[in-house]
Amino acid sequence: MGPSAVDALMKTLEALNTARELHSRLVCDPNLSVEKPGLAREIAGQLFVVEAQSNLDLKWRALLSRLKTDAHDRSQISDSASNFDALANSYDELEQALGLTSLKAA
Repeated sequence: MGPSAVDALMKTLEALNTARELHSRLVCDPNLSVEKPGLAREIAGQLFVVEAQSNLDLKWRALLSRLKTDAHDRSQISDSASNFDALANSYDELEQALGLTSLKAA
């Protein structure tokens, strides 16, 4: 794997981790209000980077779409605080599908 391929994988991992952190904040922080729509847009943007940097099949593109939709939906309701575990599992699955797990450990 050449340097540019490694750089692309690292950029994808960084975008996925950023989306995960922002999504966790959106789900778990009950004190967010005005920031929610901007946070949802940032999550969608980071997930777009993941999609653009990767050759994903339809199953994983659908999961990215569901994560974007979840973020948008949560940004529109006043009390979206809940458990992040199910979403964290989705992010973990994406990470494995993209082959990023080994990069994370390195």
